[in-house]
Amino acid sequence: MDVHDYDKQIQASFRKMKDVFSKRNYDTMVDYDKSMIRIPLSKALRNKHLQALYQLTKKVKKDWKDVLRDNIDNLTVWIMET
Repeated sequence: MDVHDYDKQIQASFRKMKDVFSKRNYDTMVDYDKSMIRIPLSKALRNKHLQALYQLTKKVKKDWKDVLRDNIDNLTVWIMET
């Protein structure tokens, strides 16, 4: 039995992403999760990454494949200030 039930938390993250993100960003997150599984990363670390990316994606307000250096610089400043 998993005390933290990371499977459930990861599924919940993907449900939120599907509701909020563009299809392109959602597909990017699915691909990223698959790459984390192949490495392999623990479910706890996958969950942490997915939750962080959810917040960053909401903040950047565009598809990750369209993000420019200026967007990353602004995200970096936001992270450092919070």
